[in-house]
Amino acid sequence: MTRRGLPPGPSAPPIVQALRLSRDPLGTLVEARERYGDVFTLRLSRVGTAVVVAAPDALDVLLQGDPQIAHAGAARRRLLPVLPPGSALGADAAAHRAARARLLPVLAQSHLEASSADIADVAREHVARWPLGRPFALLPRVRALALAVFVREVLAVRERHRAAALERVVLRMMWSPLVAPGVWVPDPHGGPIGRLEWSVFRALRRRVDRLLREELQRRRARSAVAGADILATLVDAGGEVGDEVVVDELVGLLIAAVEPIGVGLTWMLERLARHPAVVDRILDERGGEDRMTRAAILETLHTRPAIVDAARELTTSVEVGGHELAPGTSVIVAIPLVHGLLSTPGAQSFRPQRWLTGEAPGRSLPFGGGERACLGAALTIVEARAVVPTVLARVLLAAAGAPERVALRGTALVPHRGGRVVATQRAAP
Repeated sequence: MTRRGLPPGPSAPPIVQALRLSRDPLGTLVEARERYGDVFTLRLSRVGTAVVVAAPDALDVLLQGDPQIAHAGAARRRLLPVLPPGSALGADAAAHRAARARLLPVLAQSHLEASSADIADVAREHVARWPLGRPFALLPRVRALALAVFVREVLAVRERHRAAALERVVLRMMWSPLVAPGVWVPDPHGGPIGRLEWSVFRALRRRVDRLLREELQRRRARSAVAGADILATLVDAGGEVGDEVVVDELVGLLIAAVEPIGVGLTWMLERLARHPAVVDRILDERGGEDRMTRAAILETLHTRPAIVDAARELTTSVEVGGHELAPGTSVIVAIPLVHGLLSTPGAQSFRPQRWLTGEAPGRSLPFGGGERACLGAALTIVEARAVVPTVLARVLLAAAGAPERVALRGTALVPHRGGRVVATQRAAP
């Protein structure tokens, strides 16, 4: 029997539910699923009411079905108000399709692989600055590495001083104490604190916009291969859509593409710091087929997904798990629940070998699915294959302390202490 209205869920005040989810997202989601089933409602401060879905029969409808019945752009902007509405990540319908079509060729794996050696060079440059012999958090350092790769290799800002200036201001915009997803997502409707966060974000955003416009002007002033990188692609499109849309697109990519890659790389290195035998296999395969590297990447994305959900906002009534949900309902497909983390014995264990022996888990959605699957999926794989072996060849990483629990920061699932490790310089081969 189909029931109308929102499904049941926890009754705690929204601020309490938000704090619980932030501190222990996996435990909170699993506890709610065990009590209310595969479809339940969370009420979260600064986010609002959202229906959480893990029902297998609903995934195809929400992720693989007609994107016009469940908009991803509107849902993402609700969770990340900083996301520009005109960007490929924040738009819907025709605007999304046009933006995505412009970007897909330069974000295709076959195109990105040509930059693998340069990505490894960026990794070597960054790891040379990591502290040795004392504990430090991987997350901020790997996040900066991922941003540098994006600016220098994906945007192709080749002048070092210009790339460094853009990286500095983007880091401040996205991860300052006030506006960072690591604390709260800035929200202009979030009361006095939210308005303060938003004003700081907007001031930093104006500086980012200025630097990006300068890059666009410089790119137009010199001959460039059309479509060779994202900036060249968007320069080509600038006459059609205008520079304001182009800059919004770039900022959207910086906000929503770099953070998940940085988090994903952090989890990979944190996991490998606890499994030296897997590290040895990865180093033995350098220059070859890198089968173990690929397996470790897939295993990390499954057991430690970087993003908590694939969000949708319904545009029409949809039946989900026996509940008829009204238009305008915010629905989130909980990736950890789909992956069976905590509810399936051994699901969080790090066993990359299973991807080599045909024992890989069933459904895995680290990049969402359907027409709105993550634009950065190929970049994540290419970057991880270049960065992880490079880092492991330079330093021996050892975990500093007990395994870290998963915490929620914004929409990212991060190590609660930042992935603390101790690095030791490896002897030159």
